[in-house]
Amino acid sequence: MGSYGAATIVFWGYSASIPINIGEYQQPEDEARKYREEEEEALGRIRAAAPELQRIYEHYAAGRHPYARHRNLLDRDRTESRPHDHGGQFTLHGILDGIQVQVFVKPEGTEALRDKVVADVQLSQLAGGPLASHFERARTLPMPDRPLDIVLGELLEHCSSPGHPEVVSTLLELAFARPKALRSLAEAGAPAPRLAALALASTVDRTAIPTVAFDLLRELQKPDLKVAAVMTLLRFLADAQWEEGTARLRTLLDTPDTRGWASRLLG
Repeated sequence: MGSYGAATIVFWGYSASIPINIGEYQQPEDEARKYREEEEEALGRIRAAAPELQRIYEHYAAGRHPYARHRNLLDRDRTESRPHDHGGQFTLHGILDGIQVQVFVKPEGTEALRDKVVADVQLSQLAGGPLASHFERARTLPMPDRPLDIVLGELLEHCSSPGHPEVVSTLLELAFARPKALRSLAEAGAPAPRLAALALASTVDRTAIPTVAFDLLRELQKPDLKVAAVMTLLRFLADAQWEEGTARLRTLLDTPDTRGWASRLLG
């Protein structure tokens, strides 16, 4: 059956892991030895990346950027994982490719708000953070030539509930890699992909998400897709728009069909 696990190092406020997947060996001792070798190699990679990981974390935790509103929810003094941390992680790319960062967040607030903190760690990097250069380099990376509305639609389906904040980095890479397609989709497209394109374009431009993006929620009929769209808007709201944006969402979602799950998301 093989051996599966992860090499993990816990730091103050977060942990870093690299998954390990060893195929099945005829001799269990050979499989165990191979796993130990992979684990030691992975731990070495994490140790080498530790200074950069700390800079990424500190940029969000103490730096100047438009996504600082909820960083009081960081559990900075914790050095262990807990059950409610599930889902609060994202995967790094570029020179840190494959390292998964688990951000420790206090249990207060809704699951969506804890999800927002992990999204903000990634978004804050655009404002002079260590990962800013990686997103800029995405302009030169090969990307799928599939229509952007289909790609965004699939990503929205993947994040139809809290617990998938890692999608933020993937969306940002798409935004930098395919700017023309993004602008075209933001001008006209199916409601859900267009909403995502509007949120992304606003983030890259450092402007407020336009009203039309919120109004597109009215055109979404499938409950899962509507939840995914709301999560997309929440994840990309900057501090300056948080009060107005969440108030607008509460108004739009104050219907018999949406009121229940909306209150669980928005509090």
